[in-house]
Amino acid sequence: PLKFQQALKRQNKLGKKHKEKVKEQVASGALKRRLNPDTGEEFKEGERNEEGKIFATYVSQEVTNGYVGEYWVTEEQFLRRKISQSMRHSKDRAKIKDLDFNLSLDYLFKIFPKDYVCPVFQTKMEWLGDKSNSPSIDRIIPELGYVEGNVAFISGAANTLKLHRTPDVLRKIATYVETRLAIQKVE
Repeated sequence: PLKFQQALKRQNKLGKKHKEKVKEQVASGALKRRLNPDTGEEFKEGERNEEGKIFATYVSQEVTNGYVGEYWVTEEQFLRRKISQSMRHSKDRAKIKDLDFNLSLDYLFKIFPKDYVCPVFQTKMEWLGDKSNSPSIDRIIPELGYVEGNVAFISGAANTLKLHRTPDVLRKIATYVETRLAIQKVE
């Protein structure tokens, strides 16, 4: 796990350097990014164009007439892209924590709630913006790892509250909160 963590740090450092270099080129005018005609600003991940496609990212390796390339995707491609990112992060955590991992993109796509509703809080999950509403891969029984049948997508808020708590601990917390609320109503 230590070698893996060191490799991740090197990879992130190289990626950051490349992004900084592209930002410098854009800032200097050597490269340009097409602007969103509705906002007058650079496109942001998740924005839609007039054809209904979703903006994924600028592609600095593709330059045409001085403009950085753009990558636009369909709704399904966007969902698969975001699930793939979540899967990569889960795989990294599994290696660091020495947990089993056997998830595939197709499996995760299949179990993702198509209505985007968190099964815990019944709230709409969104990939971009507030992390508490973002879909998160939950290990139902944490020590079993990221394996088929042991994961579900829930909101970041639900996953943070759950963490490594057992059902018994969660019941105790709920009882405590209910008791405190009852006492406050009496006072």
